[in-house]
Amino acid sequence: MFKKKRPQEPKRPFSYIEKEVSFKNSIDGTVLKGTLTLPDTQKKYPAVILVTGSGAQNRDEEILGHKPFLVIANHLTKAGIAVLRYDDRHFKMPIKKGWSYTTKDFANDAKAAVDFLEQQENIVPSFIGIAGHSEGGVVAPMVASTDSRVAFIITLAGTGLSGREIAVKQNQYFSENKKDAEFAKIAHEIVINEPDFLLRKKKIWQAVNDFYGKFNLLMKIKFLFAMNITASEWNRFFIMYDPAEALEKVTCPVLALNGEYDIQVLPQDNLPAIEEALKKAKNTDYTTMIIPKANHLFQIVESGGPKPYSKLVKEYAMTEQTFDPEVLKIMTEWIIKRVTTDKKKG
Repeated sequence: MFKKKRPQEPKRPFSYIEKEVSFKNSIDGTVLKGTLTLPDTQKKYPAVILVTGSGAQNRDEEILGHKPFLVIANHLTKAGIAVLRYDDRHFKMPIKKGWSYTTKDFANDAKAAVDFLEQQENIVPSFIGIAGHSEGGVVAPMVASTDSRVAFIITLAGTGLSGREIAVKQNQYFSENKKDAEFAKIAHEIVINEPDFLLRKKKIWQAVNDFYGKFNLLMKIKFLFAMNITASEWNRFFIMYDPAEALEKVTCPVLALNGEYDIQVLPQDNLPAIEEALKKAKNTDYTTMIIPKANHLFQIVESGGPKPYSKLVKEYAMTEQTFDPEVLKIMTEWIIKRVTTDKKKG
């Protein structure tokens, strides 16, 4: 029902080449399926790998009728930059199975994407970068910190604080009331301290009974749907992981963009942390920027500040804009400038 109000979504046929591709993660054998877009097949082009945010998403990072990765890929490819985007390994999987994978698994998938692009005849193998949104903004430095083939990274609403700190902030901004925020802290401590998945679920259920009362059916129903995610391996890794571990080893060019009105990843907390980590890495080419009035999806909206998650989802859905054109311009110009600089060096 949202497709009628997505004016930025490009319409086929495109003026560039669009290929269905697949590649394999050699570590665990997972096959990833995606789309490679090329300006044409006459030359070699710099390339960008797009990595989605949290949750099982398709190659367009489709959410509430928006397809931000389709919009980004269309813009970059028209500007002379090849783009690879792919479905998450857990896309369309049952929740319990899908959330058993962690950010580390997704980083290995992104590295497999680098392996794949490096072998493509129309790609400049020395200029392959990764642009990640949200959790993808954590994946990008994870790969770049250990793989010198990554020529640059772009983090879009990426985090600089630990998952534990992010979770605390999100609880403050999203919770419907103080009691829910307090329980979230209890649940997070259980997730951190209990390594066994089944025991985590059991202990969280017991905490629900103790905190809300064993006859509170409304809360039981609420947690029935959320339990597998809350207790998941993904959530445990997220809460315990500190992006600084990777960022402090990233020496390739970095562009970090965060929205002024993003209440999922607060820019005033995360951008300074990203910058501090890059300084420790002695990185000589990084740019951090707060995008005025942009939310977590880089839609331009009229108000920020705390709001229940249900209202935030409504904001994402009702906003016609999919992705700020100014951010598209910033990304494109930043990449092209580094391609030009790289050519001069060569």
